[in-house]
Amino acid sequence: MFTRLRTSLTKPPRLVIFMKDSWTRLIIYLLLLPLVLVVPGIIRYTIEPDMSADQYDAISDLLLSDFNLDGEMIVDGVFSTTISQTAAYDYLQISTSSAAITPYSITFLFTETDIELYMGSMLYESRTYTELGIENYTFDLQNRANLNTLTRAIEIVYNTQHFTIYIEIVSLYLIALFDFLMIVLLLAMIDYYIIPNQPFKFNLRFKLSIYASTIYVFSQLVLILIDLQALNIISIIVTYGYHIWIYRSIRIISKGVNINGANK
Repeated sequence: MFTRLRTSLTKPPRLVIFMKDSWTRLIIYLLLLPLVLVVPGIIRYTIEPDMSADQYDAISDLLLSDFNLDGEMIVDGVFSTTISQTAAYDYLQISTSSAAITPYSITFLFTETDIELYMGSMLYESRTYTELGIENYTFDLQNRANLNTLTRAIEIVYNTQHFTIYIEIVSLYLIALFDFLMIVLLLAMIDYYIIPNQPFKFNLRFKLSIYASTIYVFSQLVLILIDLQALNIISIIVTYGYHIWIYRSIRIISKGVNINGANK
């Protein structure tokens, strides 16, 4: 695998020697390569396992825009409301109704005395309003101080678990895998229709594209590290350049020509 990785990055014209690789080897390579893009996420979650600043801001904005409980109050650690309210952000949701709990979401449920954290349908953790410092609280989220207080309470509950780290890492991998597969497929199709003079069937071009698109993953890694993921068009251009480089380096010798110079 390392030989193919090194050749893909440094000597792409030589990748043609791997076009006869078995599909098992190709699929293993295809599945393993996107793991490179997960490494920055693993490092980030190792350093900062708790709620990130971006997540904090997203939840704060969500509460402000979608969690309308104006005038409702928590009094002496007890919250009583007839309002059913649910706000969702990615796989997270904040709700006052147990009916909102689903197997596919992480739910912060405001009950009579606690904020309960559900991982799917399972109660994972809970904190009383008193423990969270909101035993006497008015839901006036237009007030920035009140909004920050409630967001901070949810953050405290969120930080009792690290299960979401695994969800994020798996999500990063699946997104990276899908992205890589789409690039491989797209460029193989472009090669097939734009560079028809090479006598390779589509399955061989697809195999070659898997190796030739290795540069895409590492280009994306660089963009992630310098926080310029929005410029992923650069990775696509570089990757297609590698494909062109490979096909222009291929020389087809006619069966009717003696490679020593004399015609048969």
